[in-house]
Amino acid sequence: MTHAEVVIYEYNFWIQRYQFDTTAVIENGTPRTTMIYVTEKLRESTVDQLHRIANFAYAGGEGDLAYRINCAAVALYDDGTPPKPM
Repeated sequence: MTHAEVVIYEYNFWIQRYQFDTTAVIENGTPRTTMIYVTEKLRESTVDQLHRIANFAYAGGEGDLAYRINCAAVALYDDGTPPKPM
């Protein structure tokens, strides 16, 4: 695997984990206040992981990929818009 493929694999893992965990919280009939808290914590941890992955991509010479990952992280942080897998 190339460095870019590893970065994309990690990115997709965290995005799919965020989507799965968020859906699981909603489907389990979690009370609204708990759901808001849990989804916010999931969002924060996912944004942190995406920034780490972007730093890893940039360190490996994948500047464009790092930029796209950071843009996805900012969109998730600001709007709560879940990024799409690459």
